[in-house]
Amino acid sequence: AGVWIGGWAVIKGVIGFSTYLGITPLAITLTVVALGTSLPELATSLIAVRKEMGEIAVGTLIGSNILNIAFVLGTAAMVRPIAVAGSIISYHLPLMILSALILTILMRKGWMGRFAGFLILLIYLIFLGLIAGGL
Repeated sequence: AGVWIGGWAVIKGVIGFSTYLGITPLAITLTVVALGTSLPELATSLIAVRKEMGEIAVGTLIGSNILNIAFVLGTAAMVRPIAVAGSIISYHLPLMILSALILTILMRKGWMGRFAGFLILLIYLIFLGLIAGGL
């Protein structure tokens, strides 16, 4: 019940916050809500990397993303059909696929060091800039 109430509160908060700022709820969910829901994965990954268990960090991130796409979105779609904004199909989904492709290349080449971390964060900052610009 607590998770259900928390989800309801997040939705109400997103609607109110986006109305107050004069931006779309999609922009808030792509940024603020996404950051908040990703903090547990960040904590788990940082602890795993500090203990030299990189596979746990990568497994946590890949597993949670697949679960979110397949289970969470799939379950929500079974409850009620989901209307998808054109910008998600035209811009956000291709950016997600491009990010996954870049990450795959970096991992296959064994380049998952500081430079790769910087590059991945730069891609995210570009994504945030595009959202701020109205994408």
